[in-house]
Amino acid sequence: MRVQVLDHPAWQSLLLTPAGPAVSIFLPLDPATATQEGPILLKNLLRRAELLLASHGIDEAETAAVLAPAHAVHDSAAFWQQPAAALALFLAPGIEQAFGLPIAVPEQVEVHDRFFIKPLLPLLVAGSAAEPVHFYVLALSTHRVHLLAVDPLGTTPIPLPEAPGSLEESLGHPQFYSDLQAHSAAPAGSGRKPVFHGHGDADEEHVKRDLEAFFRRVLQAAAQHLAERPAPLVLATVEEHAALVRGLPHGLDLVEPTLAGNPDAATDHDLVVRARPLALAWLDRTRQAALERYLALDGTPRTAHFVGDVLTAAAQGQVADLFVRPAVELRGVFDADRGRAEVHDDPSARDEDLQERAAFEVLTHGGRVFTLDDGAPLGDLVALLRYAA
Repeated sequence: MRVQVLDHPAWQSLLLTPAGPAVSIFLPLDPATATQEGPILLKNLLRRAELLLASHGIDEAETAAVLAPAHAVHDSAAFWQQPAAALALFLAPGIEQAFGLPIAVPEQVEVHDRFFIKPLLPLLVAGSAAEPVHFYVLALSTHRVHLLAVDPLGTTPIPLPEAPGSLEESLGHPQFYSDLQAHSAAPAGSGRKPVFHGHGDADEEHVKRDLEAFFRRVLQAAAQHLAERPAPLVLATVEEHAALVRGLPHGLDLVEPTLAGNPDAATDHDLVVRARPLALAWLDRTRQAALERYLALDGTPRTAHFVGDVLTAAAQGQVADLFVRPAVELRGVFDADRGRAEVHDDPSARDEDLQERAAFEVLTHGGRVFTLDDGAPLGDLVALLRYAA
């Protein structure tokens, strides 16, 4: 079992129901002491997993088979040398997955008929602006196409081999226009020539068509790559190019406003520092708009606030937006046939986290999940429905 990055296809696989008991283990990591302390913590958590599996009626032979991959890496030094704040292990018959997480999570073991994803919600959903944020930056000029992925682990350039790297490459040859007025400046000292255009209507239309063709190919390539892990995209370009880009079909979550200016001379660090507030503000606006939409419809058949009603709607794919308060635990049982939930103040080992179950169902059916802070004027688990119940 090797440690992987939790990308979009990976977490989508966690939404599938395994054939047999599903064990989810979360371990906080301190890189300075992980090699010494990690094996001890994992050993203790595996003991807890054995007890939970036994409480679910799983015999010793099946328990040993399910947990074997974790026991196998217990003493592997390479397994513990991860640039991550935590590890998440997901084990089931025929399934062994380990992921490095960019956020700290408390130690936890869960055994159910599916994997437990609640500690991952800050990475998967649209939470508050105070939470870790994943976004992209697309630096776009006539001379350069540069896409960056940003998350709590750092900044990673994303190649776009399907896209032209410049307007000249898009055209297949250098292009000059009449009257020779610079359209956008090349970076100082780059040795590259600026693209020129004139004042005539024909020339301006020619420039616009060339630029739109170039930008369209870039956007198509970006959309193809980012479909696996959707997130807001901050566009860094000059204003006139931004207007053209936003007028094209793209299927991307383009952040407003644009990071305006010629990005060619900017370092990756500069781009990320300037783009981060725009991405955070966009996420917060998205969350606030969803909250206002819920509050406007609160009390109508388009909303649900009883736990049983929320869980029933979530299982039926009826929830558009789910709001959860992760700091609050709602553990109990849900009778899907009757649409009734019981929340237990003193939960047993077989009780489940009802917020997590609702989030799991909503994500499975393509809905959105928003996390709530303590000041939000909503219950601990409420939903906006796609249509009236």
